[in-house]
Amino acid sequence: MWFKDIPPYPPNATLDLIQQYLGLADRIVPVLLLVNFINELKSVSSDKEPINLPTEVLIAKAMVAILAICTTVLAIQLIGDNYSYTHASPRETALAKPFEEGSYIGPQGDTLLYRIMKPLHYDHRKRYPLVVGLPASCWSDNTRQIDACPIAKWLATDENRRKYAAFVFVPRCPPHTGWGGVANTPSVAPLAIEAILSLDKAFSIDAQRRYVSGVSRGGYGSWHLIGTHPELFAGAIPVCGEGDPSQAPGMVGISVWAFHGAKDMNVPVSGSRNMVNALKKAGGTPHYTEYADAAHGIWEEVVKTPGLLDWLFAQKQENPPKASKI
Repeated sequence: MWFKDIPPYPPNATLDLIQQYLGLADRIVPVLLLVNFINELKSVSSDKEPINLPTEVLIAKAMVAILAICTTVLAIQLIGDNYSYTHASPRETALAKPFEEGSYIGPQGDTLLYRIMKPLHYDHRKRYPLVVGLPASCWSDNTRQIDACPIAKWLATDENRRKYAAFVFVPRCPPHTGWGGVANTPSVAPLAIEAILSLDKAFSIDAQRRYVSGVSRGGYGSWHLIGTHPELFAGAIPVCGEGDPSQAPGMVGISVWAFHGAKDMNVPVSGSRNMVNALKKAGGTPHYTEYADAAHGIWEEVVKTPGLLDWLFAQKQENPPKASKI
Protein backbone atom coordinates (compact mmCIF):
# COMPACT_ATOMS: atom_id res chain seq x y z
CA MET A 1 0.00 0.00 0.00
CA TRP A 2 1.15 3.60 0.33
CA PHE A 3 2.34 3.75 3.89
CA LYS A 4 6.05 3.16 4.20
CA ASP A 5 8.45 4.06 6.95
CA ILE A 6 8.67 7.72 7.90
CA PRO A 7 5.58 9.63 9.13
CA PRO A 8 2.89 8.11 11.37
CA TYR A 9 0.28 8.53 8.64
CA PRO A 10 2.39 8.48 5.46
CA PRO A 11 0.97 9.77 2.18
CA ASN A 12 1.20 8.26 -1.25
CA ALA A 13 4.91 7.86 -2.06
CA THR A 14 4.56 9.67 -5.39
CA LEU A 15 2.76 12.59 -3.78
CA ASP A 16 5.41 12.69 -1.08
CA LEU A 17 8.14 12.93 -3.74
CA ILE A 18 6.26 15.70 -5.54
CA GLN A 19 5.89 17.55 -2.26
CA GLN A 20 9.64 17.35 -1.67
CA TYR A 21 10.41 18.78 -5.11
CA LEU A 22 7.86 21.54 -4.63
CA GLY A 23 9.51 22.39 -1.34
CA LEU A 24 12.89 22.48 -3.04
CA ALA A 25 11.50 24.66 -5.83
CA ASP A 26 10.13 27.03 -3.24
CA ARG A 27 13.65 27.47 -1.86
CA ILE A 28 15.09 28.05 -5.33
CA VAL A 29 12.68 30.81 -6.41
CA PRO A 30 14.52 33.55 -4.45
CA VAL A 31 17.78 32.42 -6.06
CA LEU A 32 16.30 32.72 -9.53
CA LEU A 33 15.00 36.18 -8.74
CA LEU A 34 18.44 37.19 -7.52
CA VAL A 35 20.11 35.90 -10.69
CA ASN A 36 17.56 37.78 -12.79
CA PHE A 37 18.21 40.95 -10.81
CA ILE A 38 21.96 40.65 -11.39
CA ASN A 39 21.42 40.19 -15.12
CA GLU A 40 19.17 43.23 -15.20
CA LEU A 41 21.89 45.29 -13.52
CA LYS A 42 24.39 44.14 -16.11
CA SER A 43 22.10 45.25 -18.90
CA VAL A 44 21.87 48.78 -17.56
CA SER A 45 24.29 51.30 -19.04
CA SER A 46 27.06 52.44 -16.74
CA ASP A 47 29.69 55.17 -16.75
CA LYS A 48 32.22 52.48 -16.00
CA GLU A 49 33.73 50.11 -18.47
CA PRO A 50 30.87 48.12 -20.04
CA ILE A 51 30.54 44.40 -19.44
CA ASN A 52 30.54 42.53 -22.70
CA LEU A 53 30.17 38.93 -21.52
CA PRO A 54 28.23 36.87 -24.07
CA THR A 55 24.68 35.95 -23.10
CA GLU A 56 25.55 32.26 -23.33
CA VAL A 57 28.30 32.68 -20.74
CA LEU A 58 26.00 34.51 -18.35
CA ILE A 59 23.36 31.81 -18.70
CA ALA A 60 25.94 29.07 -18.16
CA LYS A 61 27.27 30.76 -15.02
CA ALA A 62 23.74 31.22 -13.71
CA MET A 63 22.92 27.56 -14.32
CA VAL A 64 26.10 26.43 -12.55
CA ALA A 65 25.27 28.66 -9.59
CA ILE A 66 21.70 27.36 -9.42
CA LEU A 67 22.89 23.75 -9.64
CA ALA A 68 25.41 24.30 -6.85
CA ILE A 69 22.80 25.90 -4.62
CA CYS A 70 20.24 23.16 -5.34
CA THR A 71 22.80 20.46 -4.56
CA THR A 72 23.73 22.13 -1.29
CA VAL A 73 20.11 22.60 -0.23
CA LEU A 74 19.23 19.00 -1.11
CA ALA A 75 22.29 17.67 0.73
CA ILE A 76 21.37 19.61 3.86
CA GLN A 77 17.80 18.34 3.64
CA LEU A 78 18.91 14.72 3.19
CA ILE A 79 21.29 14.96 6.15
CA GLY A 80 18.50 16.36 8.30
CA ASP A 81 16.02 13.72 7.14
CA ASN A 82 18.53 10.93 7.79
CA TYR A 83 19.22 12.21 11.29
CA SER A 84 15.52 12.48 12.13
CA TYR A 85 14.97 8.97 10.74
CA THR A 86 17.64 7.38 12.93
CA HIS A 87 17.41 9.49 16.10
CA ALA A 88 14.47 9.92 18.45
CA SER A 89 13.61 13.49 19.34
CA PRO A 90 13.32 14.61 22.99
CA ARG A 91 9.53 14.56 22.63
CA GLU A 92 9.54 11.00 21.27
CA THR A 93 11.88 9.89 24.03
CA ALA A 94 9.61 11.41 26.67
CA LEU A 95 6.56 9.63 25.21
CA ALA A 96 8.35 6.29 25.47
CA LYS A 97 9.49 6.80 29.07
CA PRO A 98 6.54 4.99 30.75
CA PHE A 99 7.23 1.95 28.55
CA GLU A 100 10.02 -0.45 29.47
CA GLU A 101 12.23 -1.81 26.70
CA GLY A 102 12.10 -5.50 25.92
CA SER A 103 12.92 -8.05 23.24
CA TYR A 104 11.69 -11.44 22.16
CA ILE A 105 13.89 -13.97 20.36
CA GLY A 106 12.00 -16.59 18.38
CA PRO A 107 12.90 -20.26 17.86
CA GLN A 108 14.66 -19.39 14.60
CA GLY A 109 16.71 -16.63 16.20
CA ASP A 110 14.58 -13.77 14.90
CA THR A 111 14.34 -10.83 17.29
CA LEU A 112 11.38 -8.55 17.91
CA LEU A 113 12.02 -5.42 19.95
CA TYR A 114 9.14 -3.96 21.91
CA ARG A 115 8.06 -1.57 24.62
CA ILE A 116 5.68 -2.52 27.41
CA MET A 117 3.93 -0.39 30.00
CA LYS A 118 2.92 -2.10 33.23
CA PRO A 119 -0.23 -1.21 35.17
CA LEU A 120 0.16 1.36 37.89
CA HIS A 121 0.73 -0.37 41.23
CA TYR A 122 1.25 -3.69 39.47
CA ASP A 123 0.43 -6.65 41.72
CA HIS A 124 1.55 -10.02 40.35
CA ARG A 125 -1.21 -11.72 42.35
CA LYS A 126 -3.83 -10.05 40.15
CA ARG A 127 -4.49 -10.56 36.46
CA TYR A 128 -4.58 -7.60 34.09
CA PRO A 129 -5.82 -7.08 30.53
CA LEU A 130 -3.29 -6.68 27.73
CA VAL A 131 -3.63 -4.05 25.00
CA VAL A 132 -1.54 -4.69 21.90
CA GLY A 133 -0.83 -1.43 20.09
CA LEU A 134 0.42 -1.80 16.52
CA PRO A 135 2.41 1.25 15.33
CA ALA A 136 1.66 2.86 11.99
CA SER A 137 5.33 3.47 11.18
CA CYS A 138 8.49 1.38 11.13
CA TRP A 139 11.70 2.62 12.72
CA SER A 140 15.23 1.41 13.29
CA ASP A 141 15.16 2.13 17.03
CA ASN A 142 13.04 0.85 19.91
CA THR A 143 11.67 4.22 20.99
CA ARG A 144 9.67 6.01 18.32
CA GLN A 145 7.03 3.35 17.82
CA ILE A 146 5.20 4.82 20.82
CA ASP A 147 4.66 8.11 18.99
CA ALA A 148 3.35 6.10 16.03
CA CYS A 149 0.89 4.17 18.22
CA PRO A 150 -2.11 6.36 19.18
CA ILE A 151 -3.75 3.83 21.50
CA ALA A 152 -0.51 3.55 23.51
CA LYS A 153 -0.18 7.31 23.92
CA TRP A 154 -3.84 7.55 24.93
CA LEU A 155 -3.54 4.84 27.58
CA ALA A 156 -0.29 6.32 28.90
CA THR A 157 -1.94 9.53 30.11
CA ASP A 158 -2.07 9.89 33.89
CA GLU A 159 -5.86 9.81 33.90
CA ASN A 160 -6.15 6.63 31.85
CA ARG A 161 -3.37 4.86 33.73
CA ARG A 162 -5.28 5.44 36.96
CA LYS A 163 -8.62 4.44 35.45
CA TYR A 164 -7.59 1.43 33.34
CA ALA A 165 -5.08 -0.90 34.97
CA ALA A 166 -3.61 -2.77 32.01
CA PHE A 167 -0.46 -3.83 30.24
CA VAL A 168 0.19 -1.99 26.97
CA PHE A 169 2.44 -3.86 24.56
CA VAL A 170 3.91 -1.98 21.58
CA PRO A 171 6.12 -4.08 19.31
CA ARG A 172 8.59 -2.44 16.97
CA CYS A 173 7.92 -2.80 13.27
CA PRO A 174 11.29 -3.16 11.50
CA PRO A 175 11.80 -0.90 8.45
CA HIS A 176 10.09 -2.07 5.26
CA THR A 177 7.87 -4.62 7.03
CA GLY A 178 4.30 -4.70 8.29
CA TRP A 179 1.86 -6.40 10.63
CA GLY A 180 0.26 -8.51 7.91
CA GLY A 181 -2.60 -8.00 5.54
CA VAL A 182 -0.66 -5.90 3.01
CA ALA A 183 0.36 -7.42 -0.31
CA ASN A 184 4.06 -7.51 -1.20
CA THR A 185 5.09 -6.40 2.30
CA PRO A 186 7.05 -8.73 4.61
CA SER A 187 5.11 -9.41 7.80
CA VAL A 188 6.41 -9.78 11.34
CA ALA A 189 2.95 -10.81 12.58
CA PRO A 190 3.98 -14.42 13.41
CA LEU A 191 6.86 -13.15 15.55
CA ALA A 192 4.55 -10.62 17.21
CA ILE A 193 2.09 -13.39 18.09
CA GLU A 194 4.89 -15.45 19.63
CA ALA A 195 5.98 -12.42 21.65
CA ILE A 196 2.43 -11.80 22.86
CA LEU A 197 2.14 -15.38 24.07
CA SER A 198 5.52 -15.17 25.80
CA LEU A 199 4.25 -12.30 27.95
CA ASP A 200 1.96 -14.73 29.78
CA LYS A 201 5.06 -16.33 31.30
CA ALA A 202 6.62 -13.06 32.39
CA PHE A 203 3.59 -11.15 33.68
CA SER A 204 0.21 -11.74 35.25
CA ILE A 205 -2.01 -11.28 32.21
CA ASP A 206 -5.69 -12.10 31.84
CA ALA A 207 -5.74 -14.31 28.74
CA GLN A 208 -9.47 -13.63 28.29
CA ARG A 209 -8.94 -9.88 28.02
CA ARG A 210 -6.43 -9.29 25.25
CA TYR A 211 -7.18 -6.40 22.89
CA VAL A 212 -5.55 -5.01 19.75
CA SER A 213 -5.67 -1.62 18.07
CA GLY A 214 -3.78 0.24 15.38
CA VAL A 215 -4.07 3.02 12.82
CA SER A 216 -3.23 2.74 9.10
CA ARG A 217 -0.56 0.02 8.90
CA GLY A 218 -1.61 -0.85 12.45
CA GLY A 219 -5.23 -0.95 11.30
CA TYR A 220 -4.34 -3.56 8.71
CA GLY A 221 -2.47 -5.44 11.40
CA SER A 222 -5.40 -5.32 13.81
CA TRP A 223 -7.71 -6.94 11.28
CA HIS A 224 -4.99 -9.43 10.35
CA LEU A 225 -4.28 -10.56 13.92
CA ILE A 226 -7.92 -11.09 14.87
CA GLY A 227 -8.47 -12.83 11.53
CA THR A 228 -5.58 -15.25 11.88
CA HIS A 229 -5.68 -15.64 15.67
CA PRO A 230 -9.24 -14.99 16.86
CA GLU A 231 -8.61 -17.22 19.88
CA LEU A 232 -6.25 -14.64 21.36
CA PHE A 233 -8.36 -11.49 21.38
CA ALA A 234 -11.55 -10.32 23.03
CA GLY A 235 -11.76 -6.92 21.34
CA ALA A 236 -10.26 -4.79 18.60
CA ILE A 237 -10.25 -1.16 17.48
CA PRO A 238 -8.96 -1.08 13.89
CA VAL A 239 -8.66 2.46 12.52
CA CYS A 240 -8.22 3.23 8.81
CA GLY A 241 -7.42 -0.38 8.03
CA GLU A 242 -8.44 -3.28 5.84
CA GLY A 243 -8.75 -7.01 6.35
CA ASP A 244 -9.65 -10.23 4.60
CA PRO A 245 -13.46 -10.62 4.46
CA SER A 246 -13.08 -14.39 4.06
CA GLN A 247 -11.78 -14.51 7.66
CA ALA A 248 -14.90 -12.83 9.05
CA PRO A 249 -16.65 -16.05 10.21
CA GLY A 250 -13.78 -16.73 12.61
CA MET A 251 -13.98 -13.20 14.05
CA VAL A 252 -17.64 -13.32 15.01
CA GLY A 253 -16.85 -13.89 18.69
CA ILE A 254 -14.58 -10.82 18.87
CA SER A 255 -15.99 -7.42 19.77
CA VAL A 256 -14.93 -4.97 17.05
CA TRP A 257 -15.30 -1.20 16.81
CA ALA A 258 -13.87 0.04 13.52
CA PHE A 259 -13.28 3.64 12.42
CA HIS A 260 -12.58 5.20 9.03
CA GLY A 261 -12.72 8.52 7.18
CA ALA A 262 -14.90 8.52 4.08
CA LYS A 263 -12.39 10.69 2.20
CA ASP A 264 -9.33 8.63 3.09
CA MET A 265 -6.94 8.67 0.12
CA ASN A 266 -4.28 6.48 1.79
CA VAL A 267 -6.44 3.53 2.79
CA PRO A 268 -9.79 3.48 0.94
CA VAL A 269 -12.83 3.47 3.20
CA SER A 270 -13.99 0.30 1.44
CA GLY A 271 -11.42 -1.54 3.56
CA SER A 272 -13.44 -1.03 6.75
CA ARG A 273 -16.84 -1.16 5.05
CA ASN A 274 -16.12 -4.55 3.50
CA MET A 275 -14.92 -6.03 6.78
CA VAL A 276 -17.88 -4.70 8.77
CA ASN A 277 -20.34 -5.99 6.18
CA ALA A 278 -18.62 -9.39 6.13
CA LEU A 279 -18.80 -9.61 9.92
CA LYS A 280 -22.50 -8.77 9.92
CA LYS A 281 -23.15 -11.32 7.20
CA ALA A 282 -21.33 -13.94 9.28
CA GLY A 283 -23.53 -13.18 12.29
CA GLY A 284 -21.34 -10.68 14.12
CA THR A 285 -22.41 -7.37 15.62
CA PRO A 286 -19.50 -4.98 15.00
CA HIS A 287 -19.58 -1.28 15.78
CA TYR A 288 -18.57 1.04 12.96
CA THR A 289 -18.00 4.79 12.95
CA GLU A 290 -17.38 6.56 9.64
CA TYR A 291 -16.54 10.25 9.39
CA ALA A 292 -18.13 11.67 6.25
CA ASP A 293 -15.82 14.68 5.87
CA ALA A 294 -12.59 13.19 7.23
CA ALA A 295 -9.58 11.68 5.48
CA HIS A 296 -6.78 9.55 6.93
CA GLY A 297 -5.81 11.33 10.15
CA ILE A 298 -8.95 10.70 12.21
CA TRP A 299 -7.49 9.64 15.56
CA GLU A 300 -8.32 12.95 17.23
CA GLU A 301 -11.95 12.22 16.39
CA VAL A 302 -11.72 8.61 17.54
CA VAL A 303 -10.66 9.61 21.06
CA LYS A 304 -13.75 11.79 21.33
CA THR A 305 -15.99 8.71 21.04
CA PRO A 306 -17.96 8.54 24.31
CA GLY A 307 -17.19 5.43 26.34
CA LEU A 308 -14.78 3.87 23.83
CA LEU A 309 -12.22 2.72 26.40
CA ASP A 310 -14.94 1.62 28.83
CA TRP A 311 -16.38 -0.47 26.01
CA LEU A 312 -12.99 -1.98 25.15
CA PHE A 313 -12.06 -3.02 28.68
CA ALA A 314 -15.52 -4.51 29.26
CA GLN A 315 -14.92 -7.14 26.58
CA LYS A 316 -14.05 -10.64 27.71
CA GLN A 317 -13.60 -13.80 25.69
CA GLU A 318 -15.77 -16.45 27.29
CA ASN A 319 -15.56 -19.23 24.70
CA PRO A 320 -12.51 -18.66 22.53
CA PRO A 321 -12.31 -20.60 19.25
CA LYS A 322 -9.71 -23.29 18.75
CA ALA A 323 -6.19 -21.92 18.54
CA SER A 324 -4.74 -21.68 15.05
CA LYS A 325 -1.13 -22.21 14.06
CA ILE A 326 1.29 -19.34 14.55
